[in-house]
Amino acid sequence: MDIWGRGGEGDTGASVFYHSTLTGVVWGDLSKSPALRALQAATLQGQLSMRFMLDSYNMGGPMRGYGRIVGTIGPALAGEPQHFVAGRHLASKRARCWAT
Repeated sequence: MDIWGRGGEGDTGASVFYHSTLTGVVWGDLSKSPALRALQAATLQGQLSMRFMLDSYNMGGPMRGYGRIVGTIGPALAGEPQHFVAGRHLASKRARCWAT
């Protein structure tokens, strides 16, 4: 359900996202990174939440195996699902769904 067409042809026109958690996070020396110190302070029980979107993946030709990945890593908050947040899964009426 989380794969959709965003234009283009074939696999390069598809997009998908992944949402999960990282557990047992071990922090290194954060003394030079205020941003990472703030992230560590906001983290509960050593868990981080991550969400990545992948698109423009090539299944053939000289660029086989290449695509684009963007995403975020943030604190995992108490009570949030580990793999998705149903209330945030929105799509327009015109969104093309690949799963039927």
